[in-house]
Amino acid sequence: MTITKITAKIHDVGGIPIARLLPNRAHRTIGAWCFLDHAGPTHFAEQEDGMQVGAHPHTNLQTFTWMLEGEVLHQDSLGNRQTIRPKQVNLMTAGTGNNHGISHTEQTPEGIKTLHAVQLWIALPMGKTIAPDFRHYPEMPEWSDNGADFVLVNGSFAGRTAPTEQHSPLLGLDIRTRQAQTLEIPAQAGWEYGVLVFKGEVEIDGQTLVQDELENLLAPPPKPYTSAPKQAATSCCWAANPCRTRR
Repeated sequence: MTITKITAKIHDVGGIPIARLLPNRAHRTIGAWCFLDHAGPTHFAEQEDGMQVGAHPHTNLQTFTWMLEGEVLHQDSLGNRQTIRPKQVNLMTAGTGNNHGISHTEQTPEGIKTLHAVQLWIALPMGKTIAPDFRHYPEMPEWSDNGADFVLVNGSFAGRTAPTEQHSPLLGLDIRTRQAQTLEIPAQAGWEYGVLVFKGEVEIDGQTLVQDELENLLAPPPKPYTSAPKQAATSCCWAANPCRTRR
């Protein structure tokens, strides 16, 4: 198993410090996952407006927002207006081709003083005609096993399938542990994996990760990788089959 550790670069987006993991000079994508930002956790003072990202366009990709704490109001040029809350997903599809695209804004609603979220971009397959779209997913599959809590936000895992639309083979899995323990996460042959730590410390096959560090793993023929949180920790596993991704 080939392993690469990636440390975030900090950027300012709408007045909020953002930890950017992808693209990175060491590794630009994980399959169709082509962009990864971790925002927060951030707490706003009473007089602060929170995140205020003005209108900006996208094309030939999807934006995938996974909310951990707080709320964000999404508005776009298709006329959608949707507040996203913890454990919910917003998926905006900008469409493919020169005639497609979406402009949108992201703002902290009035009275909300916390922000913690992950936003990823998904490269769309250019050989398909895909129309612009926006979907909100208020509930995702959740379960507990071996002392850990799981939320499946994309793809299929452990006999469950997330409702989020896919145009490429992908996986998104939120993992929260309550104490130091060892977990084995099944890896699919040929898939590429990334594990991002939101909180605490996690050891992946002998390498220690802390907040805003991403471990990139390229899986050999089926073999689980071992995740060993050294304390109560929160992490997320992102994966894709690069052999079946065409961008």
